[in-house]
Amino acid sequence: MKYLKVPESRMCRFDECAKIVGTKRIKDLRLDVCTRWNATYDLIDSDTRYCSMLNCLAEKDANFKHCPSRDEWNRVEKIIRNGERQESFINNMAEQMKGKFYKYWDCYSVVLACAIVLDPRYKLDYVDFTFKKIEPIEHIAEMKVESVQTTLYKLFSEYKCPKPMATTNVSSCVGSSSHTSGAVDDPDDHEDKEDNLDLYLEEARFSKKKHSKLEVLSWWKENYNRFPELSSMARDLMSILITTIASK
Repeated sequence: MKYLKVPESRMCRFDECAKIVGTKRIKDLRLDVCTRWNATYDLIDSDTRYCSMLNCLAEKDANFKHCPSRDEWNRVEKIIRNGERQESFINNMAEQMKGKFYKYWDCYSVVLACAIVLDPRYKLDYVDFTFKKIEPIEHIAEMKVESVQTTLYKLFSEYKCPKPMATTNVSSCVGSSSHTSGAVDDPDDHEDKEDNLDLYLEEARFSKKKHSKLEVLSWWKENYNRFPELSSMARDLMSILITTIASK
């Protein structure tokens, strides 16, 4: 289809072929988008409508060398009609797609799995449920859940590390012993930081029905005083793009 788009004279020649075969171009020609499977389907569906016109163009234009063969047209028609399931080429295609599908889910993102844990409607319970649902071998599912939990705690340990005091705070403390006490953390605060993640995980999950429209990032912002480090961690994890492929 790219061949017909530029220059305009090619499209005029294509319309001439439409008159020869006694048909009419109703819809615009589709272009394939390699990152969208539905665009590929639309392209195939569009091509089959203009099968006779494309065949005619291949006879009239020696430079048009990408016209499908008769066998390829037959295969396309079977795919569009959902074909007979016993067709070997469809079965082979499905097997290849199935292999890629399993490979995709096997190479899951642990970081994004941690992000779902920080949604108060799901937490670790949902990760455990999902892995046991899609992984037939129980001990492998348990290992994956444990991997997510371990990563979660490692990430949290990075966020709860004390940050260096700003220069302005240090200078303001000089010459006053009363200010010095404000610069030292309370030991009780450290205990709270240690239990920060555990406290969140131990709390009951939100009802998905009652909180179906929950803005998770807004919830963490509102609960920053309760979970300061965890709130920052949730903000960073949830800003990661799920995919770089455009969705529709």
